[in-house]
Amino acid sequence: MFVCSKFPLCRNSPIILRELKNNNEPKAAKLLSTTANLKRFEKWNKFKDAFYKSIPSSTLMKAGGHVTYEKCSNAIDYFEFFRYFNLPDTFHSWFLVMQLHVWMCIAVTIIEQHGRQFKYHIVNSMWKDVESRVAQLQEIPSSSRRKYLTEMKEQFRPFKVSWDEGLISEDTTLAAAAWRTLYDCHNIDPRLLEAIVLYVRKQINHLDSLNTEEFMVRGSVSFLTIKDIMSHPTF
Repeated sequence: MFVCSKFPLCRNSPIILRELKNNNEPKAAKLLSTTANLKRFEKWNKFKDAFYKSIPSSTLMKAGGHVTYEKCSNAIDYFEFFRYFNLPDTFHSWFLVMQLHVWMCIAVTIIEQHGRQFKYHIVNSMWKDVESRVAQLQEIPSSSRRKYLTEMKEQFRPFKVSWDEGLISEDTTLAAAAWRTLYDCHNIDPRLLEAIVLYVRKQINHLDSLNTEEFMVRGSVSFLTIKDIMSHPTF
């Protein structure tokens, strides 16, 4: 009775009770601390799950879409991408590569229950950010910025359709999508297209393996680096 009154949680832990009976109170205290922390962690998880369930899905998707977009726009090493895939270091290149990563996030979540809501909010966050960036471009006259932005928006749908078609088709179709969208059909080294196909396939496979709820609700998304992908070219 004494040991269990001193360590009340031992009633639920035969391991702690055994250590107390063996007069090993330091080890029992350490185990008790771990057990208590686990119980607090379990309570926190239950509270967190209940909290998220009480929030409308539209609100969750808005937050998740915004955070995911931030990852697409800021968590990619764009300079390394430009260097590896031989793209010019311009705002337009940034936009094309950023769109590619937004599209990949949409592609792996669109079939989920709230996939269309998530798509709406990640795309909405994208255009808000792009509008802000275009407004700061010194090389584009202010009178031409709205026209430039309109053209970018008009290109987004065919861009997405092209990548969608490539994703569900053979690698040659995916390579053609990359050639049209990233390289504007210019003459390039075919090995660049082979590399971008591998990049897209591996990223999609990686994103598809992430926890969907964490991905869409909390924006817990990560991308593989070019080095990781190219050093392990097989699936």
